[in-house]
Amino acid sequence: MSAKTRIQSYVEAAMTGDDDALRACFAPEATWWVAGALPYSGTWRGPEAIVDEFLTQARSRLVAESVQMELLSLTAEDETAVLEWSTTARTVGGHDYANAYIARFTVREGLITDVREYFDTDRASVLYA
Repeated sequence: MSAKTRIQSYVEAAMTGDDDALRACFAPEATWWVAGALPYSGTWRGPEAIVDEFLTQARSRLVAESVQMELLSLTAEDETAVLEWSTTARTVGGHDYANAYIARFTVREGLITDVREYFDTDRASVLYA
């Protein structure tokens, strides 16, 4: 599976909230690094930690039915894919949230092995207000 195809399947699983499909996108040794000093910033290791801890923690700060994600671009070559998206939502604290994200994915043998995610962490601080 190409890097582009794998990231497309990851995006589909993320947008539908299919955690089993999300976990299946990652290699057992996968890592996901998140910028900043937020409670979920740092490096997450393995599909369970990435999906069940990091992504679940990040999603728990938003009112699920208010989340709107827009895929802005996906560029892939060889083992590398770069995904850009935006998210708007209402936080569980009652605030409006809007942010733009970019992540660099490494895909080997059809599975995501590494992700580095960048976004405006100042905007993300409203998640904890």
